[in-house]
Amino acid sequence: MKSKIWFNQSIRVKVFTLSFVIAIIPILVVNTLWSMSAHDQLEQASIDTQLASLDNNGRRIDRYLDTRVKRFIASAQEFDIANLQTEQAARDVLQYAKQDTEIKRIALVDSEGNEQIVVEGDKLQQQLKNIATNGAFQAIARRGESSFMSSVQFDGNEPKLVIAVPITPDENSDTIKADRAALSQASQQASSPGVFMVDLSLATLWDSILGTPLGSTGYSYIVDAQGTLIGHPDKDYFEPHKNMSHVDQVARFLSNQQAGATPETTVSEHGTMVMSSHQPVYRTGWAIIAEEPEESIYAPVQHVYRVIMWIFISASLMVIFLGLYFSSTLTRPLKALVTGTSELGQGKLDTRIPILSNDEIGLLAERFNGMADNLKRLVSNLKSETTKLNVVLDSVGEGILAVDRENRIVVANVSATKLAGAGQSSLAGKRFDEVFHLTKNNQPFSISLGGTEVYKDVVYMSPNKRLHYLDIFVYKIEDDPDGITNIITLRDLTDERDLEIMKHDFVSMAAHELRTPITAIRGYLDLMAVDKASDLSDNTKHSIERARSSTEELVGLINNLLNVSKIEGGTLDMAFGKVNWVALVKSALDNHRFGAAEKDITLEYDGPEHKVFIIADEIAIKEVANNLIANAIHYTNEDGHITVSVRTEKDQVITSVKDTGIGIPPNAIKRLFTKFFRVKGGMASGSGGTGLGLFISKSIVELHKGRIWVESEEGKGTTFTFTLPAFDEVQYEAIANKQAEGVKKRRGWVTKNTAR
Repeated sequence: MKSKIWFNQSIRVKVFTLSFVIAIIPILVVNTLWSMSAHDQLEQASIDTQLASLDNNGRRIDRYLDTRVKRFIASAQEFDIANLQTEQAARDVLQYAKQDTEIKRIALVDSEGNEQIVVEGDKLQQQLKNIATNGAFQAIARRGESSFMSSVQFDGNEPKLVIAVPITPDENSDTIKADRAALSQASQQASSPGVFMVDLSLATLWDSILGTPLGSTGYSYIVDAQGTLIGHPDKDYFEPHKNMSHVDQVARFLSNQQAGATPETTVSEHGTMVMSSHQPVYRTGWAIIAEEPEESIYAPVQHVYRVIMWIFISASLMVIFLGLYFSSTLTRPLKALVTGTSELGQGKLDTRIPILSNDEIGLLAERFNGMADNLKRLVSNLKSETTKLNVVLDSVGEGILAVDRENRIVVANVSATKLAGAGQSSLAGKRFDEVFHLTKNNQPFSISLGGTEVYKDVVYMSPNKRLHYLDIFVYKIEDDPDGITNIITLRDLTDERDLEIMKHDFVSMAAHELRTPITAIRGYLDLMAVDKASDLSDNTKHSIERARSSTEELVGLINNLLNVSKIEGGTLDMAFGKVNWVALVKSALDNHRFGAAEKDITLEYDGPEHKVFIIADEIAIKEVANNLIANAIHYTNEDGHITVSVRTEKDQVITSVKDTGIGIPPNAIKRLFTKFFRVKGGMASGSGGTGLGLFISKSIVELHKGRIWVESEEGKGTTFTFTLPAFDEVQYEAIANKQAEGVKKRRGWVTKNTAR
């Protein structure tokens, strides 16, 4: 009877009764008195000290770096630096380096990645290089970031980082406005933004942060966003970029880098128990880790622990004795719960537990049975949803795969398995790079699964020996319970590429086939025109002349189509030689003076009168000048003005064709140099061009290692500018030796009536 009454009591009553009998109350009293008087105070004092120190040091680093970045931005906006006035800028940069001992290196880099000024220590360096591939340069000059801060680097054991900001004038500065107003229009057009890069030593900042005391033996150290060590007060322990991700507090930081952690007991990097916490540095993504050994925190109350230990041992003996008596009462329903949960875990969703009591264990059994019912319904719904998802995935034309952190395929749809030439089940568990052997530019290629990336023009040879041209999209998945880390999409562009090749071949074949009948037609028209014995009327002769002119234009179009085909196929050869560019430009101007005079347009040359030599295919490069001048005349109204300017800048010859014509709409400029593109609206009226002239001109300039661009404003005119490498004797001899003997100059590209 007593046993039954006890069995029907709640677990809360049973635990309370046992705890009371075993003298839990004395333990709680002693522990509470001690905790309230000593333990909590010591622990809270350590916590407060850590949090205050971390917050202060985190703010100090943020303020220090923000101040530095703002100072460098201000320096980069100064007129001499912003406009790369080398001589004055060099003096300014030297002065900065001398005034600030923490600056180890300063570099001014132009928009092409060429170092213009480099100061190391307090000395101006003479050896300059191109750093276009540098990450800091790329971030500012290519991606347009307002500032860049590198990861911490080490010169020996001295920490440093690279800060880069864009070189841009301060538009709001009165001084800059006055100086800029003094610049000529040409110098303003020639200026281009660059990058201001500074190597900054962190040694002084590190000494200040790492020297902050925590209690009697506590200290702080610094890790970066990947958990690698970048600063530690123990010089014997410190190693640059040492991996600290195994340390508990560093692991807590890596799991949540957005906020600081509440101090708690962890294992330190030395394997000791410490009270630790961390504070992220929001400006850089670093973290300051604070640690104070528990021995140091609780040393004043260790003797109290001994007293409590003896009390705990005595109470434990009583608990063991009484637990033997009560175990049979408690374990029977618990064993039933254990058995039921085990069967449920094995997939036996029909498992239910009999309810034997009315206490909390009975209530738990009831809730378990309800959970089993819900789980059975949930599994059924999941199977249905999984079936729907598989149907959707298998209906997608693009290959879709899910891979885990070891790059092994977890899921693949039908399109992916067809591309791999295997079954869906056979792909599971295999590494992605074992199934898909990729190449790019005839070199083995592998994708990175570290983040979200897009890979273009990747080649894959399927098991049936067919080449597939793929665009690969990699999407990163965060915290997936099934271990999936990336979704890979394979977009097969093989059919589109084959179609493009067919279009290219068709254009080439059609142009070749048209040349023969057009040549015959032109020959007959020439005979009719020069046949003095014929008694053709004046109207007939005029019609013959118009037919001859139309035939010439058609021949030009066919030649352009053939040249476009050669350009796209990479079969267009150049006969490079030493060319006097000034004479060639003047000759091109003379060729167009009659056409300009018909519209009362003034043609003007602005440039050197002496010889300026380049290495070029004379016929091809002359067609570029002819096409740009012809376009300028065509799109310039009567009484207009066209200026062709030539200037040399370092190792480049820069040529501009500037008109006062109708201009180009802003939305057309991006596509202006593409083939067959014609500007809609007013520019297209009255023009029978094919849209090939500027495409061919751009291709010719690029084959000469040059660059072409356009600046225009509707109603105010257009300026086409292109660069060509200046003549270099060493390069010329190398080209002359490599160029095949017997190469003859061919007729240049016919750009007549190929207006923009």
